[in-house]
Amino acid sequence: MKIVSTLAALVCLLSSAPALAQTPAGAAQASPPPVGNKIQRSQALQSKIHEVDLLVSILPLVMTKDQIKVMLLTLEKVRAKQIAIFASEDDEILKLAPEVEDTLTAGITKGEYPHRELQSKVYNVTRALMLRRQVALNEYIDEVYVSVDRIFNAGQKKAMAGSLAPSYFAPGVKPETLKDEDKIKAFIRIKLLDDATYPLLIKLSK
Repeated sequence: MKIVSTLAALVCLLSSAPALAQTPAGAAQASPPPVGNKIQRSQALQSKIHEVDLLVSILPLVMTKDQIKVMLLTLEKVRAKQIAIFASEDDEILKLAPEVEDTLTAGITKGEYPHRELQSKVYNVTRALMLRRQVALNEYIDEVYVSVDRIFNAGQKKAMAGSLAPSYFAPGVKPETLKDEDKIKAFIRIKLLDDATYPLLIKLSK
């Protein structure tokens, strides 16, 4: 196990945090890109394309305003729990700071190979956080499913269950073995719990 791979996994896990770009000391300072440049316009358009993709799945449900409001309240509770988990993850990560800084300094200034103890700690923290997120995700799905089961009619549930191809969310699993509940929960995970769905539902609620 290499420290590079475990730290990379940790960075991927915490990708919800904004990335900070740094310019090396002594490097030429590039001029900031003009507002409205091609990259920004492309990213903005990609976000809109993603919203269109979500609409392809959400609009066929023909949700009423009241149903959307209930979903928004449910998603707000989930988002609050997510924020709490992210905060606790930051606390766990920051506990590694002294050792990581010392190891980095020793490696650069003295050529000392990163010790196995730190590599093990990084791996254990990464694995624990990933498992915690998976458990939390399952809880979020169940919480949203309760709302869906309560407020959606049979036709809406059928549309939700048939929205995604089983090969997309359960590759290798025989479609006939999947229950409607499995399909609806997959829809919840992939579509309703998408970060862009909440603000999109706010627009649809007006």
